[in-house]
Amino acid sequence: MAKKYKFRREDNGKIVWVSFERMMQQQGGYITLDDGVAARRVHDEHRIRSRAKEKRYGTRDIVSDSLGFAQHQFEDFEQDRVAHGFTGVEFVRDPQVPEFYQVKCSSRNAFNRYVKHRGMVQKSGIGGVILSEDELRRAEQFAKERFGCKTTITTSD
Repeated sequence: MAKKYKFRREDNGKIVWVSFERMMQQQGGYITLDDGVAARRVHDEHRIRSRAKEKRYGTRDIVSDSLGFAQHQFEDFEQDRVAHGFTGVEFVRDPQVPEFYQVKCSSRNAFNRYVKHRGMVQKSGIGGVILSEDELRRAEQFAKERFGCKTTITTSD
């Protein structure tokens, strides 16, 4: 018996099974069924369904390693920060490497302004990510199950 693949119809949410050849015609996880309805691929992996917004913990600070610098450069960077009037930007020691300073910005605007001042470009689109306690626990559990990690995720608050 040939293996079949699950897709969920977009019109009524019912599951349909398609052949490997048909599954390979998908684009962006979707195929078009014979009756013209789109269907999205359903994976058997554990997927977290969206739900009501959870209360988020943490700050909206953005901490950057790429903007960071070595301990011997601290005075130069601090003088430059003060001279150019950067508020909402501070230099903090890296918890894992104390002789390295990270740049901590209190807002996206402060971060973008400081990145530009340093002649760099932010391309990742990530910064100031805040996770709920539940999201942290789920991430830790996933890492333990998937990769056998033995570390514990902790919050900075």
